[in-house]
Amino acid sequence: FFENYARTLDKYFEVTAFRSAPGRFAAIFVDVTERQRAVLALRASEERYRRITENMADVVWVADLNFNVTYVSPSVERLDGESVEKHLARSLQEKHPPESVERLTALLREEMEKEKDPRADKNRSRLIEVEYSRADGSTVWLAMNLSFIRDETGNAVGIQGISRDISERKKAQEMIRKNEQRLESLLRISQYQAKSEQDLLDYALEEAIQLTDSRIGYIYFYNDEEKKFYLNTWSKDVMKECSVAGAQNVYELDKTGIWGEAVRQARPIIVNDFEAPHPLKKGYPEGHVRLSKYMTVPVFNNGRIIAVAGVANKATDYDEADVRQLTLLMHSVWRITEQKKSEMALHQAEEKYRNIVENAQEGIFQSTREGRFLTANQAMAAILGYDSPAELMKSVTDLDVQVYANPEDRSELLLSAEMEGQVSGVETQFIRKDGSPIWVSINKRAVRDEKGRLLLYEGFAEDITSRKVSMEQIRRALGATVQAIAVTVEARDPYTAGHQRRVADLARAIATEMRLSHDQIEGLRMAGIIHDLGKITVPSEILSKPTCLTELECSLVKTHSEAGFNILKDIAFPWPVARIVLEHHERINGSGYPDGKTGDALLIESKILMVADVVEAMASDRPYRAGLGIDAALDEISRHRGILYDPEVVDTCLWLFREKNYQFTI
Repeated sequence: FFENYARTLDKYFEVTAFRSAPGRFAAIFVDVTERQRAVLALRASEERYRRITENMADVVWVADLNFNVTYVSPSVERLDGESVEKHLARSLQEKHPPESVERLTALLREEMEKEKDPRADKNRSRLIEVEYSRADGSTVWLAMNLSFIRDETGNAVGIQGISRDISERKKAQEMIRKNEQRLESLLRISQYQAKSEQDLLDYALEEAIQLTDSRIGYIYFYNDEEKKFYLNTWSKDVMKECSVAGAQNVYELDKTGIWGEAVRQARPIIVNDFEAPHPLKKGYPEGHVRLSKYMTVPVFNNGRIIAVAGVANKATDYDEADVRQLTLLMHSVWRITEQKKSEMALHQAEEKYRNIVENAQEGIFQSTREGRFLTANQAMAAILGYDSPAELMKSVTDLDVQVYANPEDRSELLLSAEMEGQVSGVETQFIRKDGSPIWVSINKRAVRDEKGRLLLYEGFAEDITSRKVSMEQIRRALGATVQAIAVTVEARDPYTAGHQRRVADLARAIATEMRLSHDQIEGLRMAGIIHDLGKITVPSEILSKPTCLTELECSLVKTHSEAGFNILKDIAFPWPVARIVLEHHERINGSGYPDGKTGDALLIESKILMVADVVEAMASDRPYRAGLGIDAALDEISRHRGILYDPEVVDTCLWLFREKNYQFTI
């Protein structure tokens, strides 16, 4: 049994040979070309991705169509805490909890079904968030970007993916979700029409159980002077399951078990394995509801413990996030309870809040998805140029058209608020009543009901026009300063006067064609204007010497990059000007100076500036020689494309001169 490649047929065969009779043999040839090509395609893909993913922070992996991983980048060791080999040995079920396995396999089934449609996009990818089981048993959240590996005929033969650890983001999202859930609980509790204080606390306890994903709970009042607990309420499920005869309602502190530790230690207590032996446990009476996990928190008022709240039997372990939510909820509940005792106090609190909103310096608003204001304070009206909130809400019926200078900005804001829960510090332009534009910074959140349905958006808006103008003035002042420095440098070396400006202009043109960001282009232009600043430390007689420099003189000239960096490094430019100046005589193969940096270690701005500098210097007259001309300069960068100079930068520069007839200005 063996595999054979038939060159003339360009096919692979699986051959089984056997003796058919004495002195004779027979063979069965099975065409396995498609299978073998799929294997070869998969191997080729693995090798290609291995080369580019060895040092990525994210985990890059390749798997077959059954999610059997055949390659994973070394970064998995940081994520997983185990070697690549051990990771490859683990199955999908060992790497993910059942729910995540089901979601992954369901996604694969869905995508394979799409493959049957010839109109399906062959380059599509899917993003999915799943839980991942690390080697030590802990769980993290991953964002996976998945796409198919295809053979030469376009058929899916494998899966390629990039996994990123998003555990911290998930924790933050969960905290936001819990905070919103707690605020919604408090809203429901505060609006609950309780018949009595007892009725209100019964309702609040059920909210606490839901907030912490528990099954049961209790609230006990505590009298610090008597050192006694007084039962206020048990949750409904406890009363169904508990069959303790003659249950107590009053307990002395020194006779309580672990649940009394919240008072004795004046801090929250968590026990995630209640069945395990514990020195502080005193057991519970026959008929008591069984506990598996347990948490209790003290409730303080004016520095004294006035109650304890406990919850139990959560499906997963209790943690500090649960402690925080329950503590904040119960403290708020107690405040609400006190407020309910006095309608006057509640009324005063509402009036105080209303005054804060009405007198706030920031614009505060609520709006609908359709683009209408629901509420707005005086500051919001003033920001948009209206006399009052009433005029604002009556006049503005379409935020997209009447308020946002770019309606797409609002669409992106709403989408982010709906997906992330809230957005903060987003800068955009508004149009005032008189048509003048202003800059604002917006914080916004999506408000939903208990079923997750979107109700409205609410947020804050701050007028930052003055700040934006000030920043622009600072940028202009920096530009003027840079120009003054350039003039100073060229005053010492008049033979090359204009060199820095021409280099800056060419660098900006290259960067523009390469579609660098506006900020990068501006920073590159600034660096180009003063890239030879360090030459002020070189004696002028060397700079203007009409003959070739000695080795010592060359060494002195080569210090100008680092000298320029040292002059600029402490100036608070909004761009990496000092670093670009430092790197403009480096070369991508490491043969440049001062540090011998290579390709990936260099900024793209530095790679552009080095090409622009070489082209202008060769084309122009120098103290020791006449200009060599633009053709010689372009020949230099062309011959050393990919060796000394970045290929894309060289190609762009050549295109500018040869196709767009770029010329240096005098």
